[in-house]
Amino acid sequence: MGNDIPNNSSSGDDDLTFIDDSDILLSFADDDGYLSDDETVLHLLSPSPQLASYQFPNANGPRPHQPPYGRTLALLSSEHQRWYQSRDVATAAPKPLMLFAPSQRKHVRTRASSLSSLSSTGSTFITSSNEPEPEPGATDDSMSMSSRLQESLARNLHLANDVQRLSRDYEMLTVQFLQSQGLAHAQSQAVEREMQVNRKLTRKLDLVTERYRVANEGYAALKKRLNGVRVDLRQVVQANENLTGNGSYRNMSVAELEVLETTLEGGLAKIREAMRQQYRDVVEGERETCVVCLHEKVSIVLLPCRHRVLCATCAVRVHQCPVDRMDITDRFSTFGM
Repeated sequence: MGNDIPNNSSSGDDDLTFIDDSDILLSFADDDGYLSDDETVLHLLSPSPQLASYQFPNANGPRPHQPPYGRTLALLSSEHQRWYQSRDVATAAPKPLMLFAPSQRKHVRTRASSLSSLSSTGSTFITSSNEPEPEPGATDDSMSMSSRLQESLARNLHLANDVQRLSRDYEMLTVQFLQSQGLAHAQSQAVEREMQVNRKLTRKLDLVTERYRVANEGYAALKKRLNGVRVDLRQVVQANENLTGNGSYRNMSVAELEVLETTLEGGLAKIREAMRQQYRDVVEGERETCVVCLHEKVSIVLLPCRHRVLCATCAVRVHQCPVDRMDITDRFSTFGM
């Protein structure tokens, strides 16, 4: 890398040649002991333990035997990679970066020495002997810049790996969320079905409960009526026993016995009167049928009352005359036409 001076500088009749400072490009590390621009870039891209195992995007699989600077070149663009490979600057490790270190230089060239192309003409140049002072912390700054670049690249790699990991985790969580959502939807449908079944069972239970309540009310009414019928039946049985002479008269009071006697006497009188009326009707109507069986013809005359109202069969079983209640002492048969 040398000083580039335009070739259009004019030379007149005078011996002095004036050069514009803006047309001069200076270089302060042009000797063999200093790094070129290509080596400086490669030095900044020197491998680190973090980058040693990094798989570059342009690589087709891992390349464990690739030189370290082959891996660092992959960080550059494709144009820069082709340019550096054409110049073959990555075959050897770069020398240590020593920018602006005058103690390491063999000699210092002035701006006049960089104009060797014009010195052969014999022209006299006006040059300045003031060279720029070297910066004391240039080497440390370059090394810190290189370390910062390496750290930045390592952080970028870690961040890229973290982004990929987070992306995978996000996809996994998305799948789990979708699965959980589907499971929750299925469970909600199952719960809805169970709720529908429960509602149906609740309605059936309410219907059965209503029927049970109505049945209980009917049972209570029937039980009440049954108790009343039992009371009436007990009274009827007791009255029947009293009328037939099988009642427990000793347990009855005097008033009850008097009422029973009056009832029985009245009933007996009515019965006797009905019987007499029926007998009179038979006699007056000259009925020819027995007053007892009502289907056989009369054929027996009772003595001593001489009533003829019985058939031969019934006359044997009767001991009193059905008409006047007199005891039968004798009987004889009669014959009709």
